[in-house]
Amino acid sequence: MQRRVLATKERIYSSIIEELKKAPLTEITDRNIISKAQVSSGTFYKYFRNHTDALRELENNLLKDYSFVLNSD
Repeated sequence: MQRRVLATKERIYSSIIEELKKAPLTEITDRNIISKAQVSSGTFYKYFRNHTDALRELENNLLKDYSFVLNSD
């Protein structure tokens, strides 16, 4: 994956985490994340269907990283 794509997704993931610190999941919207990540809505929807899809990908990435660390010991 291109560096630029990874950087954009990282900004979106960080925004999701910041939003989760402030509000429950039921109150988080695509618009909140898009605004916080400072990406266009077109860019957001290019990579994700909605904030739930983005959160699911973030969770999967975290679990893969965690599993990798556990297996490397």
